[in-house]
Amino acid sequence: MNKYLKKGTFYLISMYNIEGDLMQQYYIDRSLNINDEYFFNREDTHHIKNVLRLNKNELIRLVYHEKAYLALIDYKDNMPYARVIKNDEFKRDLHPSITLIQGLIKLDKFELVLQKACELGVAEIVPLFSSRVNLKKDIIELKRERLQKIILESCKQCKRESLVKLAKVIDIKECKQYKSELNFVAYEADFYKGNNLINFLEKGKSVTIIIGCEGGFKEEEIAELNKAGYVNVGLGKRILRAETAGLYSLSVIGAINEA
Repeated sequence: MNKYLKKGTFYLISMYNIEGDLMQQYYIDRSLNINDEYFFNREDTHHIKNVLRLNKNELIRLVYHEKAYLALIDYKDNMPYARVIKNDEFKRDLHPSITLIQGLIKLDKFELVLQKACELGVAEIVPLFSSRVNLKKDIIELKRERLQKIILESCKQCKRESLVKLAKVIDIKECKQYKSELNFVAYEADFYKGNNLINFLEKGKSVTIIIGCEGGFKEEEIAELNKAGYVNVGLGKRILRAETAGLYSLSVIGAINEA
């Protein structure tokens, strides 16, 4: 349990372990200074007051443009607000940047990928429309509001400083616009050549990884991606489902960079 010492309008934290604390996090719309008061939007106000029922002096984390603050909950006219007590220098974002180009899959599975990819440290998710996709190309735009909410809640839950970007749906030829320092396309036929993803990763270098839809890629699509600079990699001896392949890849990339 956190303990607080009140001196006038200042609060000092003792016995605080940021890595183990289960405080709530909220993304805010402006920069703050020590002792500033921040009043929440309607949705966050409802969450604090009626869902979590946070008490006065409970510790929370506020994030604005990747800058984090520690603040204490207070109430004015029965409405919660936060009083900033210090900057929070602890960073949870994964560096370098990871871009996941994910072939379009069934919406429930795509939502799962969004949620877990946020937790695994991805910076941007780019939906990919290819020849074997069995969904309408506009499905992401039709569901964007819901998908953005999933991203927001997942980023809040894992306490990362940056919000994951969800790009517009692209075609194979547009993948070249999302290249990083290291660029890969998962292609199961190449594992037997020893092309395991882990063998190509370099700590500290940004990565773009392309994962196909349920039906995978046609050979001509792989050829086009190779021409654009994407290297074929395998993801192990087992054939993974489309939603598993992306999450496996992010886990391997994260393990290399956080070791």
